Amino acid sequence: KPMNESAIDLKIDKRNFKVRDRVRMTVSMKDTLLTNLSITVRKLESKVKKSYSISDYLLLQNGNVEMKSLTSALLLDDQIQLQKDSYYPVKNLEEEPTSIYLPEVRGNLITGTITKDGSSSAIKEKIYLSVPSTNYLFFVGVTDSTGRFFFNTEKITFNTEIILQTDPASCSDCTIKLDVSGLKDYSAFVPAPLEIDSTFKKIIERRSILAQIENAYYTEKQDSIVDKESTLRFYGKPDKTYLLDDFVRFPTMEDVFVEYVVEVILKKKGDQFDIRAMNFKERFAFNSKPLILIDGIPIFDESQVMNYNPLLLEKIEVLGRRYFYGPLEAQGIISMTTYTHDGKNISVRQKEKYIGILPRKRYFSPDYSTVSTAIDKIPDYRTQLYWNPNISIVSKPLPFEFYTSDVKGDFEIIIEGLTANGHPVHYSDVIHVE
Repeated sequence: KPMNESAIDLKIDKRNFKVRDRVRMTVSMKDTLLTNLSITVRKLESKVKKSYSISDYLLLQNGNVEMKSLTSALLLDDQIQLQKDSYYPVKNLEEEPTSIYLPEVRGNLITGTITKDGSSSAIKEKIYLSVPSTNYLFFVGVTDSTGRFFFNTEKITFNTEIILQTDPASCSDCTIKLDVSGLKDYSAFVPAPLEIDSTFKKIIERRSILAQIENAYYTEKQDSIVDKESTLRFYGKPDKTYLLDDFVRFPTMEDVFVEYVVEVILKKKGDQFDIRAMNFKERFAFNSKPLILIDGIPIFDESQVMNYNPLLLEKIEVLGRRYFYGPLEAQGIISMTTYTHDGKNISVRQKEKYIGILPRKRYFSPDYSTVSTAIDKIPDYRTQLYWNPNISIVSKPLPFEFYTSDVKGDFEIIIEGLTANGHPVHYSDVIHVE
């Protein structure tokens, strides 16, 4: 049991506070190991039993693992994950797992497979993922030896639409199939029965009333998003930008490119156009086709570009250099942006709804250090005074401060996390508000 509660050193300026009083505390570690911590300060109810600590989960103090039925470390991991908070039964423990799970260190993974002719795997095939928006996102991946692909989604926002494509020139008969997240079959899922102690009735009613009052003033206490959307494209700053409203608006894309986008070279053979980007350094046209995007959607058919309505476009950006992006080598980039930022009138083979995860928030915390008539008149019935789930400490003490609410009573401070060598740490203390 590698548990060491004394590894955390917490200093609080005092123990007893008044309502809307400032609480100052300093957290430090007694050793020099990097430690990742979370801090929560919440109302302590006398009737509610003590919550589990991080060690209870990591060390399986409340679960049983049947070692005799396990044949590999992977199966042990499967059973550990299903010990405490999951009631989905473990089946066929003796069978080797068929799915591959990679660590999701940069957001959720979007995974799937590409097949040719509906059966054989498409090996080493490029796949393009686009998220049209004001600041669109564009990714390129390549399938492995089994036809599988993986995309990290750290920058993709919550609950959005994604577009998946392959280049018809190399994979015209390809089929893209996304993996289904979560359980496919819920028939065997049996949740634990909901049991509420009748002695908690008054506590629950009081908490419900406080929550309703807090929600009534939500517009004055809104949370904010920590991660701001990037304003730069994946290729950074373009070599040339054309805001089309600064020029005479022409009715065809041929007129637009010929008349003022001089960095795009057109060659016409009959009714077919050949589009090239200009090498800005050497001042000649590249030999190969550029990467052409409309709102982040790759366009493989040049006729689709030339037949596009230029009055829908807001700007054109040109990158006149060779650009390497994952498995993609582009001989220049021509990126067009519409006014609607949704790839209007662009036909694509496959669109998918991506749910993803909520963005990181900075939860509202009032500041009563300055006199503010507006905030003084708003009731403050927070039972959660402070919460920070992502704190890194090495050796230097970190100061924190927050304000108490209008709720009186004992509040529990819980600090826990993991050291760099994997040891769990847990510390708790209590302050009083009167």
